[in-house]
Amino acid sequence: MLPSGVESSSGVESSSGVESSSGVGQYEAERYEALWAAVIQSFTDDRSLWLATLEALVQAEHSDDLRRYLSGGQVEGRRGLAALLRGTLEDEVDDATARTLGATQLALFTGLMTQWLTDPDQAPRAPEVVTGLRALGGIVGPRTWSRVSSAESDA
Repeated sequence: MLPSGVESSSGVESSSGVESSSGVGQYEAERYEALWAAVIQSFTDDRSLWLATLEALVQAEHSDDLRRYLSGGQVEGRRGLAALLRGTLEDEVDDATARTLGATQLALFTGLMTQWLTDPDQAPRAPEVVTGLRALGGIVGPRTWSRVSSAESDA
């Protein structure tokens, strides 16, 4: 789930000014930081929604039906996030991209959500998220996500 106004289809501008189509106006890093700023703002503006999301995850431990429902939502979310980041339609995102790029973005999203809901004063802001990702990029090296094979993503 994305905050209101942030669209996953190509070329649609959100209310935050973030465009999902690449090459339109802002540099990719600036657009990515603006995306995170909008997401982070939603953790404050829509706090009850995000708390309910966490509560549902806890309840899923006791309900196979709820767990399956939430699992399906995560599959869709990974594909949607990958499409948003690639500036493409969800139908154009292959499974490997959804399982790598989309899953990593979802992990970042979920981690930031828990930080913002528990301690917003200490949670990272959008520029810090981007700086942290740059630091991680230095650790894992220059290999790009597009060169990841499906066998590596299954490991």
